[in-house]
Amino acid sequence: MEQSFKLLVAAIVAASLLSVIMMVLWKPLPEFDLTNTEVTSTDVYPDKGSVGTVFSIRAEVASYPEEGVRKCEQPKEVRAVIGGEKAVLIDNGLQGDEKENDCVFGGTWNSELSSGGKKQVFIEVGDYSGKIKRKRVGNVSLTETKCITVSNGKINIVFIGSNYSDPGQIVDDARIHSMYLFNVQPFKDYEDEIKITALNTSMDLDCGKKQGVSEGIHLIQCDDTLISRLGARCGADEIVVLLNSTKMIGSAIPHAYVSRIYPEILVHELGHSFGKEKINLGDQYSYGISSDQGRIEGLPNCDVEGCPKWDQVKGTSCVKVDKFGLPGCTYTDWYSPKKFDAEGGVSVMEGIEAREKRVLSPPFEKVGFDPVSEQYLKKVLEEYK
Repeated sequence: MEQSFKLLVAAIVAASLLSVIMMVLWKPLPEFDLTNTEVTSTDVYPDKGSVGTVFSIRAEVASYPEEGVRKCEQPKEVRAVIGGEKAVLIDNGLQGDEKENDCVFGGTWNSELSSGGKKQVFIEVGDYSGKIKRKRVGNVSLTETKCITVSNGKINIVFIGSNYSDPGQIVDDARIHSMYLFNVQPFKDYEDEIKITALNTSMDLDCGKKQGVSEGIHLIQCDDTLISRLGARCGADEIVVLLNSTKMIGSAIPHAYVSRIYPEILVHELGHSFGKEKINLGDQYSYGISSDQGRIEGLPNCDVEGCPKWDQVKGTSCVKVDKFGLPGCTYTDWYSPKKFDAEGGVSVMEGIEAREKRVLSPPFEKVGFDPVSEQYLKKVLEEYK
């Protein structure tokens, strides 16, 4: 009996203590009234794209307790609902809204896991009691990404567009770029062996936003993990990323990245990326540093003094000075296989000097590879076969 009484007292004390703790810790829910809250303006950009496009969403949410009075309050949650998928919107000045507590809530929605078609867009505002006010604000249209065959063959080069407003445009661009490529040896001799595929996507591949510098050379950096995943959908052996830009830009490693209106630059960048090595053909111009200061090794088209790599290849020499009059082939102590000849033609790996233009249309500059570079690419093509 005495033991039971002690247990009862202990239980009462514990319950009392818990009540005191709850009273200390308990805070009333913030006041927020949905009654006078309105979604007054919204912006969804872009309003269409391919599956995988990241959409930016902004919504103005404010309370109007009386006529002419506008208050920026903090509801429990503001979110966009697109085709049943949800994206949280925040008013902190960091999500596409201009500043914190300005009644503008921003965020993004990644459509990578969505399906194609027209999606209704709603803005939902929730209070702290669980009530929700919902407003339909428009639609977005998603196009299913498809691997579209431009030409048939065994070696699959997949073209992927970055930031294309029209996903279908990538197919036309891939066709023009591949036609140009097939006029350049050794790709010309292997045209029937090469398959050209276009992935009709308009998503942002994060190209051009981040710029890297490697050994003095400016590089375009993209979301290479995403690009590789997209290329794998189409069974890519090689990937070309066409940037929706009119700038005369290009880069490589691990894929070829080039402005959509310069197929001449594509050939140069493909020289770097075509093959299973991290860097295949090297730049036949000087980086301004020696090989003991750099990290690149084993380039097939650059060699040490005497050029033993290609001493048996016809039409080659051992050239110390690049087209700009500087010593080197990538590095200052390396040599290239052919002397610059403005009239007789140059190797595309010496650098491209294309005419500036605004659209993808002929005339294009005539380019080609030197005998050593061409021989190396032919070996890679044979290995792919």
